[in-house]
Amino acid sequence: MASYPTPGPNPRGYSSGTPFAGYIVIDGPNPYVYRYSWEQSTIRSSFPAPGGPGAWGVYYHTETFYITNNRTSWIYETTKQGSVVSSFRCPFYGPADLDFKASFPPGLIVAIPDRNSIALLNRTTGSLVGTFAGPGRRPTGCCGYAHLYVADAATHTVYENGVPIITGIQTPSA
Repeated sequence: MASYPTPGPNPRGYSSGTPFAGYIVIDGPNPYVYRYSWEQSTIRSSFPAPGGPGAWGVYYHTETFYITNNRTSWIYETTKQGSVVSSFRCPFYGPADLDFKASFPPGLIVAIPDRNSIALLNRTTGSLVGTFAGPGRRPTGCCGYAHLYVADAATHTVYENGVPIITGIQTPSA
């Protein structure tokens, strides 16, 4: 397993995407969204995270980013340059990480630490499609396409479809 430096002192959200996207990370006390090349340790581009402090999760989808704000409970869709295209309030307080679920029903999957749940939201309206209990006690990270991976801050475990696969990790606390 390899590790790489982050552009700032407080990495939160992370997304990897197409060759354009590189690796995306939200970092810093005044959070920025960085498009970053780990291999060259260079920042390709950056912009201030919408909503300011509390920016947490980031997901790159085709031509836009989705960014959660854990303090305000808003989810923003931005351009690659950082202009806000749309936004909606998450139905639950304190959304952490998010990703896109392509299988039926498709939508944004969002970790909700204070409820120990994962919410499935409509990607364009933000309306709640459904929720289910997190596999641990405090989910802060999630990733899913064909499988659902959840990082839990309370159990220090990464789960794949509810089954522990990595234990003893340190995850950011919301």
